[in-house]
Amino acid sequence: MSEPVDWAIDGTPMSPRYGDCYRSRGGGLAQARQVFMAGCGLPDRWRLQPAHTVLETGFGLGLNFLALWQAWRTDAGRPRMLHVVSVEAHPVAAADLLRGCAGWPELRPLAEQLADQWWGLLPGVHRLSFEHGRVLLTLGIGDAAALLPELSLTLFGWTLNAFWIGAFTTVIVTGVYTVFGGMRAIMSTATPQAVIILFGSFVITAIGLSKLGGWGELVAT
Repeated sequence: MSEPVDWAIDGTPMSPRYGDCYRSRGGGLAQARQVFMAGCGLPDRWRLQPAHTVLETGFGLGLNFLALWQAWRTDAGRPRMLHVVSVEAHPVAAADLLRGCAGWPELRPLAEQLADQWWGLLPGVHRLSFEHGRVLLTLGIGDAAALLPELSLTLFGWTLNAFWIGAFTTVIVTGVYTVFGGMRAIMSTATPQAVIILFGSFVITAIGLSKLGGWGELVAT
């Protein structure tokens, strides 16, 4: 069963489950470009590369994916292949994917292609292919904590297992929180937050090394 979406009068999609917006009010595409894409250094980072992979931990209504795909289409220096890996615990209906980009007609043709393949999304990992295989979406349906350990990605020639994916995700989430959500709090309570962040990083690192069998096993892999 698809995840229900409540739509505010101004067209903002809301999650009844979490009581929160899927995106900022009225600026969803700008947010996708300025926070998600620019935060990943795109499109500059993918230029003149044969392939580029992006990992996202919450697919939502797919706006980040559509913005990324649209930018890839219009960039003369794009990589030959774009691979997006994303996880979503509660996938919405195809109709909500289409409604979610109603304010941006440039995304509509892409959203329709996505909606055409948006079916049979049982728990597990699915592969959706677009642009004759040049744009790939690997979509994990389920809890990220359970799915990420099953993934193995190759980025810049490096094979990343669950330990590295988790480490990178922690760094990215911490950075986004610091810049967009917690800057004021950090400025007012710098010392306590610094201790918490450092302690948390130490614990995460210790747990990860323990799972791998110690530093020696990490170096060996």
